[in-house]
Order: sequence, then C-alpha cells, then structure tokens
Amino acid sequence: MNVPTIEMDPEAAAEKADEYHRAFEKSGNEEDADLAKGFDALTEGKRIISLLRVFDVCPADNKGRPRLAIARADRRQVNWSGSEFHADRWSRGAKPKHAMIPIRWRISGSSSGYADLPVIPPDIRGGRNLAKHFVLWEVEQWAEFSSGVQPDRDPYLLRRVNSGLDLFVVVAEWNVTELERAYVAERGRVA
Repeated sequence: MNVPTIEMDPEAAAEKADEYHRAFEKSGNEEDADLAKGFDALTEGKRIISLLRVFDVCPADNKGRPRLAIARADRRQVNWSGSEFHADRWSRGAKPKHAMIPIRWRISGSSSGYADLPVIPPDIRGGRNLAKHFVLWEVEQWAEFSSGVQPDRDPYLLRRVNSGLDLFVVVAEWNVTELERAYVAERGRVA
C-alpha cells in the first residue's frame, strides 16, 4: 500500500522521545505524553500515519467512495456511509459492539458500500488485543450489499498513538494470500 507516512532517524527520534518524556514528567501535559509515544515508535523504526493525510490524498472510485477502508481489527466487515466507516455488523469473537470511525472525506454525498476486513495471520495477531488495533487496507471494489463482498489485499495493522487524534503506528503489514481471500469470500456467503 502506498500511503503517506511519518518516518524519522531512530537516533534523532530517541532524543525527541527523551525530551517529551522529561517534559511529561514535569508537567503532566497529555500532549507531551502523546508525542513521547509517537517518538518512541519512531525510535523502534516504526512508521506513523495520519488518517487526515491518508484520506486527503486517497483516490475515489467511480461512485465517490474512498479506495481505502479502516476498521477496528476485531471486526469482519465495514460499511462506508458517505463520511464514516461503520463496522458493527460482524465481530470476531466477542459480542458485536458499534465501532465507527469518522473520516474527513473531500467528496460529499458519496455512495455507501461494503468491504470485508482481510484475514490477520496468526504471526501478526499474536497475543494482541485486536479491539485496540485497526486495519487499513485498499478496497479494490466496494460491494453494494453486505453479501457480495470480495476480499482485498495489502493491509496494515495499526495502533493509535494517542486517544483523540488521528495518528497511528504501523504495527505490521502483510500480503493476503489467495487462500485467505477465498476463505473470507466464502465466510461472507454463509454468514
């Protein structure tokens, strides 16, 4: 996937992280804590994305829907409703809960559509709490109905840097295999 990312030399990021950690210890300012977390991730060689930037440059399909989707990682399907992603139709495991992500989308009144989240392989899922992670992926084609969804490729697993803003650490990325795509397509037909 080709989206704008924030990257930094790990040594320079470590210096900035230390600066913000010290500032947070003195002031308790949450902005300092958020920035320290972001610089910590950059110190580890991780990339950070801003959803505002990503969706600002995201191409649209012929019905005005974004060619990218994002949803909490513990969901199975997302619905684009013109300015928000709703992922409350399916849940992996636990009781379904409403999960909505508002997006500032430059095309108003765009059509709705459905997309299935890609399978997250076991080595990437690990012991992670998927309810605290998100998946961002390219949507090859939005489906008009929830049962006609074709799975997509090239996802990122994301974790929020902060509680209120749109900055996310890219935790992992992977390629979805043909078998995983076929499984997701079949799962949608029998659900």
